[in-house]
Amino acid sequence: MISTYILPASKLDNRVIKDIHGQFNGKIIKITVTECDETEYLLSNKANRKRLQQSLDDANNRRNLIEVDLNDLEDIAVLKSKQANSSLNK
Repeated sequence: MISTYILPASKLDNRVIKDIHGQFNGKIIKITVTECDETEYLLSNKANRKRLQQSLDDANNRRNLIEVDLNDLEDIAVLKSKQANSSLNK
């Protein structure tokens, strides 16, 4: 029997260990940990692959784009910085 878990390392907790224990109770197991290539992971699912390809096609053909005024982004960044500084000074 093979079980594959793909998750951020920060999500590895006792629930995962308990799940493995439940699946392989009483058996000798081998645990190998490898880093997962995010692109490979995203493309491994047919629905994700289709959505990502559609997004690339849209970007390449300049469809469904959201235009952003860089001045607006700068204003937002300045406002957020001021808010963060004021909360630190309390």
